Amino acid sequence: MKREKVTFETEPEIKAALETWAREEDRSVGSLLRRIVEQAAQERRAAAASRGVA
Repeated sequence: MKREKVTFETEPEIKAALETWAREEDRSVGSLLRRIVEQAAQERRAAAASRGVA
């Protein structure tokens, strides 16, 4: 599966919190963010489908 890169900026405190969270789950920050974004996108699609929005 081909993956696209996404870059964004955030405050140092958020980055530090993400690094801690990722370390606690024994994963990289990138892997953690991918899981968070994929889950949010899936929830958004499900919500749209329940409203009948394509």
